[in-house]
Amino acid sequence: MDSLREMFGQPSWSLRHEAIKYIYTKQMKEGIFVREHVLDMMMHFNIAEVNGSPINEANQVTFILQSLLNSFVPFQMNVFLNKIKFTLTTLLNELQRFYNLTMGKGKEVETNVGTTEKELVGGSSSKTRVGTLNMKKKRKGKTPKNSEGKKVAKGKCYHCNEDGHWLRNCPKYLTEKKADKEAQRN
Repeated sequence: MDSLREMFGQPSWSLRHEAIKYIYTKQMKEGIFVREHVLDMMMHFNIAEVNGSPINEANQVTFILQSLLNSFVPFQMNVFLNKIKFTLTTLLNELQRFYNLTMGKGKEVETNVGTTEKELVGGSSSKTRVGTLNMKKKRKGKTPKNSEGKKVAKGKCYHCNEDGHWLRNCPKYLTEKKADKEAQRN
């Protein structure tokens, strides 16, 4: 049987090479369900293993995560940052759950993915902007002013123990401090 395979069949190294090449270069296409994509990848993992090139489960999970669409970036970041260990079946279930939660009913996931100038429509320069934002300027470092004109109770003074002002604004403290300065000058 082996001699017939050698004479007429494709050599196992060629099948192994094709399976590994497929695994490394496969990217999920828009419109394909995540379940189909993961099962397709698992089939190629099995082809590589049958032909003498087993890939351990952790690497299989990594290959699948790397081949997903950009809409799965939040899921990928969660897995990598939290160092979550998945088996292939739990990965498939979690990916389906994520897909159903985020994009299942026509919703689209917003991802923050860096782009290059070539990917931007119309280019980008200091004079042109891809999207203009109408933002109101905020005052930095200032607290909102009370529009009613009332004085806000500031708390208790540590010098005279009265409410309504602090030590730095205490009239008794300020007069004592002024008197001490005049005494030092004389």
